[in-house]
Order: sequence, then structure tokens, then C-alpha cells
Amino acid sequence: MNIRRLIPVSTLALTLLAGAACSEDSPKDYELVVYHQNDRHSHWLGQPNMSYTGAIGDGTLGGMGRWAKLYADDPSPAKLLLDAGDFKMGTLFGGANGAGGDLDLLAELGFSAAAIGNHELDWGPAGLVGMIDASQAPGVPLVCANIRFDADDAGDDALEALYGPEGVAGKRIHPYILREVGGVSVGITGVLGPVSYSTVTYNAVPVTFATTIAELAPEVQAVVDEMRAEGADVVIVLAHMGITEQAGQPAGDTIELLRQVRGIDLALSGHEHTVSSSLAAITGPDGETAWALEAGDYGRYLSHVVLTRAGGARAATGELLAIDDSLAADPAKSALVDPLIQSIEQELLQSFPVLPAADAFLTGEFDQSLTTSGFPLERTYFDAHNLGYLVADAARRASGTEVAAVSNGGDVRDDMLLGPGGALGLPDAYIVTPLGIGPDGRLGYPLVKFYLSWASLKLILEATSASAGMTNNDYFMITSGLRMEIDSSAPQYMRIKKLTTYTALDESDAGTVVYDASANPDWSLDPMTELVELTTTSYIAAFLASFNLQPLDQNGQPAAPALVTDGAGHEIKLWYAVAGYLASMTGGVPAQYAPAVPANPVGPAWRRVWDLARHPR
Repeated sequence: MNIRRLIPVSTLALTLLAGAACSEDSPKDYELVVYHQNDRHSHWLGQPNMSYTGAIGDGTLGGMGRWAKLYADDPSPAKLLLDAGDFKMGTLFGGANGAGGDLDLLAELGFSAAAIGNHELDWGPAGLVGMIDASQAPGVPLVCANIRFDADDAGDDALEALYGPEGVAGKRIHPYILREVGGVSVGITGVLGPVSYSTVTYNAVPVTFATTIAELAPEVQAVVDEMRAEGADVVIVLAHMGITEQAGQPAGDTIELLRQVRGIDLALSGHEHTVSSSLAAITGPDGETAWALEAGDYGRYLSHVVLTRAGGARAATGELLAIDDSLAADPAKSALVDPLIQSIEQELLQSFPVLPAADAFLTGEFDQSLTTSGFPLERTYFDAHNLGYLVADAARRASGTEVAAVSNGGDVRDDMLLGPGGALGLPDAYIVTPLGIGPDGRLGYPLVKFYLSWASLKLILEATSASAGMTNNDYFMITSGLRMEIDSSAPQYMRIKKLTTYTALDESDAGTVVYDASANPDWSLDPMTELVELTTTSYIAAFLASFNLQPLDQNGQPAAPALVTDGAGHEIKLWYAVAGYLASMTGGVPAQYAPAVPANPVGPAWRRVWDLARHPR
């Protein structure tokens, strides 16, 4: 692979100029106010969508009419509004206006720049190009300091053509931009970090990014030096890299980058969805302080940072502003989503089977009510949960396979939010499984089915739910048609203690034990030759290669996963399977998905992936 890095390369002269810019005898005094969000994932309305009015006391969180008003009402002469990436993929709005609606709203709301996050690459380089082409030009500048293109692969040529310095015709993605606000020159760049890149490796090719901080730091340093050489008083990095907090101390890729790159004033982070408890002060390699924070997700917070320099002394204060129903929304800002809703109804939903077609359940309305629930349906991190079981059951119901498995991070993304009277509406059901696109070009990862040997399936479950799932939520697989008992305190790859299959979605059948570590023999079948048919999403199936495994056909021969389709040959998306399952629940969501109660056949929230170390019998 011949990598082409289209980032500025600092010459010695530029480096010397950058050093001079950082060490002026009389540096300019300033006060700069910066607002930012990250990981909004197309959440423009408040949550739940079915309840959002934007009025005080409507019981919702978030809503762009609220945080946009906070920014607009700030009288500061030098202020910026920035986005640290993953502004797409999370609600039906991600497909509005040909997928360009999110970018259009960023521009209309006054964002000065947005970083490219991993989910902007969910649809691959061509998908990102399509989003940009579908949005209004010139639009909000996208910034990325460390993107690498493959000179030998035409698959990223269209995206490469959009990348270059600001001010050059046809360029929509830039290594950095400079903005003069209130007499302050601000350099802004974006970075997609190693951890976030690891989640899009299969989708982003042939585009690549650094895989370690040591590899990344020189690339970022070159861009920071260039901004300083061009006279930037302040340098801001939109770091889609993540901040974590360990024992009350900031950690993660964003923090490590600040420790290795000089000349950064502020890193506005994304990716981990962390609600920073405070503005972190990090000492850089030159002994200077850089500040960092992350603003949660879904527009439920807006960061507010004030950077100052007086008499050569730099300082910063920062906080996260909670966006809730104590704040009134600006009606004019809220109304900006109306054309997007119209696009969703007239274009996106109409591309799926809509009533009165046979077996269709969609009405074509954005706010369609699917069913009701008398109890919450909540996602739990690092553990199985009844909402995950509902999603896995929906996948198995749609495909008819023996077993279904969904990721607690790569597939299941959020709680299923209830509207007035326990209503479950389409937009609030969609946010549970909102990611991806299929070969048909329509929104959502499709379901696929294939065969594996039982030995291969056990290997995957040992490496995910029984192992990596303990520390990486994305690797916690939740199942339908299969129960497993694990002991996370046992040695790795020896943690699964029992595997039991069942047929009925309500688990009313007795079940069949196929593996029991306490029995002799431990398998009730030949795990090397007996096959099991499995359903998951196309995204999760792509990770089989990381286990050196290939999907098989029913004869045990290597074969590509088969798309799950309806009677008309349409791909069945995971979100569509979930929405259809909910729509079939005419009496409301059944009690089997309720929080643990004695009569619940699913049992406690962890029943199908029962970790005996955490939940002893």
C-alpha cells in the first residue's frame, strides 16, 4: 500500500516561525469563548422524540433549539461553536436530505468547524463523499489533520479530491482552518485517534489513520506548527479520540496526545461519550498547559470554555451546560428540523415497504407509534439486558435462524425511550439500532445469516461476551436462541461453562444443553462438524476475519454471508426488524422483556449471558 499523507509538512523556516509565534515578548491578550458538542449522532430533537416540544417542563433532554439559543444569546465578541465528530448516525435524521441534512444543520446553526469522527466513515469513503455532495456548499468546514489516502487504490480518490487547504476550489475537508474572531486568530484542526479508528477499520478502507499515539503525534505536531507559523494566537484540536476518567484523573487518547504535542491550547474531545467532571489541565512536552474536556453525547450537554491570556499568562475555565427541560428552546432554531422530517417521510421511509403493502407495518410517518410499554427498556453496559434480548429476538424472528447475536455497542446503542402513556414511536425505536448502510444504499446495517461450527461459535463467544466484553462493551454479544453461563473469573478461553439452545422467543421450550463443562463428555454433539445457523448484522459479521474464521454455507463450505431479505427481495435492516417486531406487539411489549420479576421467563437481565462471577446463583 502506497500511503499519501495530505497534511502540511513543516519546513525548518515554518518551525522557527512557529517557535517565534509561541515565544513573543509581548503576546496578545485575549478572551475567547468556545462552545462545543461531540457525538450528537443526528440527535437534533430532544429525547424522547415523541415527547419533545421544546417547552419548559416537557420532560425531555437535549434539543437543538435549547443549546442553539444558549450560544446565540452569548454576547461575547469572540466566540466559536465547534463539533468534535460523530455528528452523524444515531437517528432517522442521518438519512434526511440524501444524508446531507446533518451538515446543512451544522452550517445553519453557525458551527465554525466539525471534526470527522469514526461514524462519519460508517458508509466508507464513498458514503462520506455522498454526504458532503448532498449538503449545501460551502457548508461547515470539516477538519482532519491525520487522514491518509492510498495512492494505489482508487476507492478513496473521490474523498481525496475533497481534501486540501481552505480557500482552494472544491475542497470541503481541510487539514486545518484559521478564524479571526473578535481580534483573536484561532487555528482549528481535527484528529481521528487510534481507538476511534479501530472501530471503522473495515469500513474506512482504503483510507487509513495512525494506530498509535506515538505514530500520530508527529502528524499533529506538523499541523499545529503550521497554524502557529500562520499567526494563530490560539490552537484548538477537535480530538475525536476520547477522554476517560480513572480514579478521578483524566486519561485516554486525547490526554496522551496533549502530553506529546506542543502548542495546543484546547482539545475538545469526542468518541467516548464521557461527561467530563471538570476541565482537565495537562502539561505538554514544552511545559505549557493544555486543557481538555468532553461533552457527553446526543446534544444533552454543551461545553462552555473561556480561554484568556493577560500579561502573557494563560488561563482557562470550563464547564458542561446540561441541556434539559429547564431551558426554553428558540422556536426558529427548532423549526430548522422541519424540512428534514419532511425529507424522512417523503424519501427515506418511502423506500421501505409502507402500508397498505402486504405485511408492511410502516405508515410513512416520522412520528408513527409502534406499540406501548408499561415498563422501561434500558440498555446496560458491560452486561446483558432485556432490551438487548428484544433486539436479538427481533433479528432471529426476521431471519428464522437457530441463533442470533447482536453487539451491545456496535448494534445496540441506546435505551428505548417511551413517550406519553408509554408510547413507543418509530424515531425512538430507531435510535436503539441506528447504524450503518447496506449494499442497497439504504439506511441501516442489514441482517445477514451464515453457518459456523459449534466450536467456532464457542471460540467467538469466549473472546467476546466471556472475555473482551468484560472491558469493551462493543464486544459483549447478546443472544437469542442460545443461553450461556460464563465465569469471568476463570482463565481466558475457559470461561464458558454451559451453552443451551431453545426455540421459542419466550423461552417456553425446555431447551437443549449442547455444552456443559461439568459433564463428561462436555459436548452433546460433535463441535467440529455440527453447524449452527447464525444471524447478526453485516457490520459484526465483518469481524469474523479477526478470529481467522470464515462464514460457511449449510454444507460447511466457505461462503459469503447471505443477506436476510423480505418477500420482495429487500434487505431487512436490524432497525427495521426491531420496529417490525414492536409493531407486532398489539397488546404492548410483553412482560418477558420487563425488568427482572419472578414470572419473567427471560429471568434477570443477565439470564442469557449469565456471568456467575458477578451474579452467583
